[in-house]
Amino acid sequence: MKKFDARSLEPIKVKKGKTFQNDRDVIQIKVSLKDSSPLIWRRLQVPATQPLRGLHRIIQASFSWKSTHLYVFNVDGIEYGDPDLDAGEMGWYNDQTKRLSQIAKTTDSFTYTYDFGDNWVHEIEIEEFLNSKKSVKYPVCIDGKEDSPLDDVGGIHGHYNMLEALNDPKHPEHEDFSEWAGDFYHYHKFDISEINDYRLERRRVLSK
Repeated sequence: MKKFDARSLEPIKVKKGKTFQNDRDVIQIKVSLKDSSPLIWRRLQVPATQPLRGLHRIIQASFSWKSTHLYVFNVDGIEYGDPDLDAGEMGWYNDQTKRLSQIAKTTDSFTYTYDFGDNWVHEIEIEEFLNSKKSVKYPVCIDGKEDSPLDDVGGIHGHYNMLEALNDPKHPEHEDFSEWAGDFYHYHKFDISEINDYRLERRRVLSK
């Protein structure tokens, strides 16, 4: 049996602003890490009924984050997060009550911020509405570029400082970063198979 290739999917293009149609039960989004250069991004196809809580987990899996910090979505100026995590201090709306299909009716972009210390801001663009295919397990990553930064590296500037140190054996922090990052970390390596076959599949299993 021929292995399914996510890149063979053909999206159904619709004009921006068009009313969301119920028969198109999958939404294609592009998630980009703000201020990264070259741009670190993932293109995902997600069930339209996916709540923001689930989208948080999908983004975590797609960017290899560890989900060890607080997060928040900002949609049309309204913040959504997990109220059990903010102890009522942030005043977030419950992210379990807001679905991607609802968001697609009012806007074509919103943001997701992970780790308020490192401040990883992800810009999310709603690109396409699609019909699901029986042969595809959703959510699925169909494209992307660049390996994602490591948790707790110190934000985008800390990330590039680490890369500079790793690439220069004479850098005063080269040895420390090499030990901290480990041999498994290879910048510019984007492995779509690992994201789909391990990280997103593991998220699906844990969600059952």
